[in-house]
Amino acid sequence: MVDQDEPTGSPATRHIRHTLNATRYSVAGAKRLFQETAAQAEVLYYLVLLVIYVLVGAAFEHYAILTALFLITIAVEALNTAIEVLVDHLTNEFAEFARQAKDLGSFAVFCSLAMMSLFSLYVLYEQLLRF
Repeated sequence: MVDQDEPTGSPATRHIRHTLNATRYSVAGAKRLFQETAAQAEVLYYLVLLVIYVLVGAAFEHYAILTALFLITIAVEALNTAIEVLVDHLTNEFAEFARQAKDLGSFAVFCSLAMMSLFSLYVLYEQLLRF
């Protein structure tokens, strides 16, 4: 019997297997993340900003930067959710470390949303000056 953790096959086969497994884990993580109301709200915020960008005639570069900032926000939200899952697993009662960990994760998400918002205000300002 072959141990599943034991590398078998050619290096290319192992690489493909690793990539497929990593993709499967990422999809599972995305499914878990989008069960969170906060992640759903962040997607909605991004979509609203996209509509606003269309309405003001934003440049392609603006869309690209907004999308990068959104992806950063979703990544930070995923890490924040991971922190919350771990903290909830570690303690069912109030603990100062748990509150601090959750507050810090929340602040990180706030900062990434602030980046999206500030950039979008800049885009609006720039585009409205053109009129």
